[in-house]
Amino acid sequence: MLLKNLSVADFTTIINLLLIERSIMVVGKDSLDVSASIFALTSLLKPYEWAGTVIPILPKMMIDFVGSPVPYIVGISGATSRNILEDYRVGEALQDGLSVVHLNDGYIFQTPEEGISDIVLYTCPTLRGKLTHLKSRLCELSRDHMFSGLSSFDHFMSNGMRASEAIVLRTVRSAVRDYTCQLAGDLHEKRGAFKKYGQMNKDTNEFEFYPEWFVAPRRSEWLLQEKLVHTQLFVSYVSKIRSDYEAEFSPREIAAKKKISRWLYREWMRKKDIKRMKCYRSRSVKF
Repeated sequence: MLLKNLSVADFTTIINLLLIERSIMVVGKDSLDVSASIFALTSLLKPYEWAGTVIPILPKMMIDFVGSPVPYIVGISGATSRNILEDYRVGEALQDGLSVVHLNDGYIFQTPEEGISDIVLYTCPTLRGKLTHLKSRLCELSRDHMFSGLSSFDHFMSNGMRASEAIVLRTVRSAVRDYTCQLAGDLHEKRGAFKKYGQMNKDTNEFEFYPEWFVAPRRSEWLLQEKLVHTQLFVSYVSKIRSDYEAEFSPREIAAKKKISRWLYREWMRKKDIKRMKCYRSRSVKF
């Protein structure tokens, strides 16, 4: 429901906001769709676990909760969802890091908190490329409202999901997981890698993780990359990639590939006909 209704940019923005523990409010007409979307968001954070509060449907009488200093994911549905942004308590929470996702209208009202946009808007280009293709496939599958389990959560509970839809959703989950795991670096890839980024506290006998030990080498790598892209070495590399691409997809190359493919197809059909004829003759001899 989330990826189908939202743009890919908004979808990845929500993931990034949750990764830096910013609060999210999901607003929608149907309570089942809202609560299902919230549980989907928490599962997409793997291998991390959401440490804040999760309230699938926040009652109207508890709207003051949006002022909580603890990160949260809450849902608002039905009549309470109308004009929710006009509520002064929600307005104050937006200034403090809350973002509101309008499930049915298909957009996100992002927190104006300083510095957040630069972090969440321009990251994960590879993930966005994968999700753009998968979103188009989801939209294509969901056009058949009679048989699609993507039209609504209620419809999914009644009729289940087709195999083709399940495959696409698993691929979406896998793509997001690859991205979130990548952010953990070798902590996810190698057992015991955490030892490089902390040490045992002799007084408490507990392991203390030092974020700066983890970030420092990656910051240095980023500075190197920033210098590299401005060198003639890198410019020449990009130029070569472009030349190879244009050579591969030039009209002459495309025409040659089509000619070869047509020849291969004719040869395949000819051998298939010969094999069929031999089979027919052998049957005729037996009779």
